[in-house]
Amino acid sequence: MAITPVPDPFAVPDAPLRGVHTNTEYRTRADALMSSLAAMVAWLRLVAVSAWNNATATAADAIATAADRVQTGLDRTAAAASAASALNAPGTSATSVTPLDIGSGLKNFTIQVGKAFVPGQTGVLSRIADPSVQMTGLIRSHDAVTGAVQIDVPIGAFSGSGNFSDWRFALTAGRVITDGAGLPDAVINAIGPTQLQARRWVTLKPTANDVEVTVPVPSGQGDWFGVEIEERGVGMRTIFRRNGQSIGGKAEDMVCRANNVGILFTYRGASWSMQPYNYKG
Repeated sequence: MAITPVPDPFAVPDAPLRGVHTNTEYRTRADALMSSLAAMVAWLRLVAVSAWNNATATAADAIATAADRVQTGLDRTAAAASAASALNAPGTSATSVTPLDIGSGLKNFTIQVGKAFVPGQTGVLSRIADPSVQMTGLIRSHDAVTGAVQIDVPIGAFSGSGNFSDWRFALTAGRVITDGAGLPDAVINAIGPTQLQARRWVTLKPTANDVEVTVPVPSGQGDWFGVEIEERGVGMRTIFRRNGQSIGGKAEDMVCRANNVGILFTYRGASWSMQPYNYKG
């Protein structure tokens, strides 16, 4: 709310003083002081009104600020709930009784029909009886009519062992590779250009300034590959040769100047999209 301006200070006439002023000066000053009393009362009323209005405005602002903070907290809670709902929504949460061996590679299973999983998303299969037993991978295909799903589990992106048929399937926002050592499928030390392979993780450890890698030709929507770039010095670059493909929607090579980063590339049907994540080797 707006602040009400406080009236300018009131100019009070000088008071008469006995023994200082003559009778004439005394009467003149006394008359002037008495004549100013009405104006002084009006001024005091203006001061009181402005003080009241400003106190009310300050209180209203404080209430509004508190309400904003409460609403901000509610908004944050709602945003978190929305994110959780997106990952656990009925359309992206399912179960399966298909017997599956724990391990890497393509996993085919059947879930309830009418689900909304999309190729290229990251999904996780976890045992209902023991959620610590799980497999994570990119969704290669999903048929909402039949409920058939195929995911590609990279090396190290699983925990536990055995064959089980009590699965819960849902989306995950995490990195596909989840093994404790963070081991990639291959290590590239060459300057390049080196051909990358689809559905494989690699770590780049170049021994010279720049390293060149060539992106793979995708076999279809949902194909992927991952690259981890280790520390190698200021000014060094990683050059991704596009190999006739589009990267990030652009038909041009991509240059990365960052170190200690990881990039997950997913083919969306017309271009390789990129999802960065922190990588510390």
